Amino acid sequence: MASEVRLPDSAVNSDPSQGSVHVSWPDSAIAAGLSSSKEPEDSPLERVRPRGLDEILLEDACRFEFFQAVRLLERLRPDRTPVGRHESPDEEVVWFRSHPSLAFPASQLFELKNARRPSKKSRLEMTVNFMGLV
Repeated sequence: MASEVRLPDSAVNSDPSQGSVHVSWPDSAIAAGLSSSKEPEDSPLERVRPRGLDEILLEDACRFEFFQAVRLLERLRPDRTPVGRHESPDEEVVWFRSHPSLAFPASQLFELKNARRPSKKSRLEMTVNFMGLV
């Protein structure tokens, strides 16, 4: 059963001399016609804050390409040594691991996680779907 959407009278302009009816569809009229009640003041939609690029990278690394992710990490963590310099690997921005799988990967990255090490600083470990032997 179809539901009926009623527009406010201000959205309908009829001109009897022309024999036509013009309906304007402003966003407010659509919203007023489609919503039966107003959202509460503390709606969850109002409390959502935009996620930062670092959060997106940590939560869903497979959306990024390898070099793009490494460049972003180097910019997000300027206190750490960039990858591939002649310094201690413990101080590098990210460590790499390979994902041992025979499946055809959907993306270059498998995951990025913050690995906690006892008595040392945490480090990021990027698991990639290439650069590895199975």
